[in-house]
Amino acid sequence: MLIEIWSPVFKKNGKTREPIQFHPGLNVIMGMDLADNSIGKSSSLLAIDFIFGGNSYLKSIAVKKLGDHPIYFCFQFEKKFYFARDTAKPDIITYCNDDYSPTGETMPLEIFLDKLKKRYHLDSPYLSFRLAMSGFFRIAGKNNQNTDFPLQVYSSQKSSESITTLIQLFNLYDNIARYKERLKDKSDQLTTFRNARKYAFISNLVGGKKQFEANVSEIKDWNMIYHISKILSKIKLTLMILRKINKKSNLEILSWS
Repeated sequence: MLIEIWSPVFKKNGKTREPIQFHPGLNVIMGMDLADNSIGKSSSLLAIDFIFGGNSYLKSIAVKKLGDHPIYFCFQFEKKFYFARDTAKPDIITYCNDDYSPTGETMPLEIFLDKLKKRYHLDSPYLSFRLAMSGFFRIAGKNNQNTDFPLQVYSSQKSSESITTLIQLFNLYDNIARYKERLKDKSDQLTTFRNARKYAFISNLVGGKKQFEANVSEIKDWNMIYHISKILSKIKLTLMILRKINKKSNLEILSWS
């Protein structure tokens, strides 16, 4: 878990404050007595979100007023791990010593988030670490503040996607994934079929009563053509027989003459 956060821009009474400690259970960020409302509560929460890979802090008032700066932090798992992430280079995570001096070793943010995903035992292959975490950071300055959609991770996320994320969070999505993939495949097929009919790439066999009557009329026409062709075939056969008879008769007349 995250147990500590520190930055040289975190001030108290004009002086850089000591690292902020976190403990298991509920941790509360409170305003000071006799302070106005704009004392940095949201910025503090955005800084924590920044540690977990969020980017909303980059556009926060803190960065606009104070300029780019590093955020140092410590995670406790089987041992303590010290890192830093700088707003000037947000895609890079820097390894630190226990006094937060950089070791010189770095890693990409994506790899860092993958490591955190494993540490927090988020085993679903369908769920990214940020997708799992971001919905729990509902802070002024982020785009998921709509209280009518409490499961929404980002503002454009559909309700069905929000529910899917929740199921993935509890590692239960594997049980329904194959059915959802089949449903999507069949839905895509249906959409393709409807579009093909819409643009007449395939014939529309169901066209209402008018189309039905036209089809019946066409069938009658083809039946008539079929019967006529049979009659013509019989006439043709009859003519052939008559020619043969006529030819034979002529030969007999010649033989008697």
